[in-house]
Formats: sequence, C-alpha cells, structure tokens
Amino acid sequence: MAKVNGRKWLVYEIITATATAIPLGTTASLNINNNVIDASDKDSGGWRQLIDGQRDWDVSMTANYDQEQAKQMGLIDAILNVTTSTERTIGIGLDDAVGDILFQGQALVASTPISGDNEALVTIDYDFQGTGELTKTTKQ
Repeated sequence: MAKVNGRKWLVYEIITATATAIPLGTTASLNINNNVIDASDKDSGGWRQLIDGQRDWDVSMTANYDQEQAKQMGLIDAILNVTTSTERTIGIGLDDAVGDILFQGQALVASTPISGDNEALVTIDYDFQGTGELTKTTKQ
C-alpha cells in the first residue's frame, strides 16, 4: 500500500477548469456523508433497520493567515458581500500530477473563522458546504 504525506492533500478553488490550491494550508479534510433513515418497525425483531438517505459533503481546511494573499481575501470578501453568492467550485486531492484523483463540486463558503493564540501564527479556517453532487474526477 502506498503511503502519502499529508502535505500533498490540498484544497483547490477551480475556475474555468483550472485548479489552484488555496495557499498556506496546514490541514485539509473531506467528509462524505450518507444520512441514513431509520426504517425500523414492530417486525424488526428489536433490531434497528436502516435505508440509504440523502447524501452530503463538506470540505474544511486551516491555513496560515496572510492578508496579502488574494485568494484568502477573496473567500472572506465572498461572505462579507451579501449581494453575491459564496458559491465556488471546490476540489480536494493530491498535488502530485495531472491525472490524479480530484474530488470536486459546487460548495458554499459557510464560515471563515480567523484566530490567533498567544505566541502562535494567526490561522484561518474555511468550511465549504457542498451543494449538489460531489464527483470524483482526475486532475487536469
């Protein structure tokens, strides 16, 4: 089994088919969920029975904050500007090469908390909530 260094797992904003990594990332996570539905009834013999429900997904990441990074500021501006949508095409995958697997879909910028602990770097977190289907493609 091939092991992969976590620093290669990046979050991308995709604009006109070009995936550009969100800069200064330190963590990145993809959650794919199947919200199961309880289908138990009196004939279940005391055991819970489930069926597939609605699926959803989200991507989260933490980055070192840099107010001079245009992409970071653009994502903050998206939330601050109430007259435009925060919807973006977001991808997550390895940074290795063209042809690697990339998970992507439309997502809304749900939150961007910025925090700074005493004697530590200021960080910014991004929470992207998927709207619609998440697809598995290959990196272009």
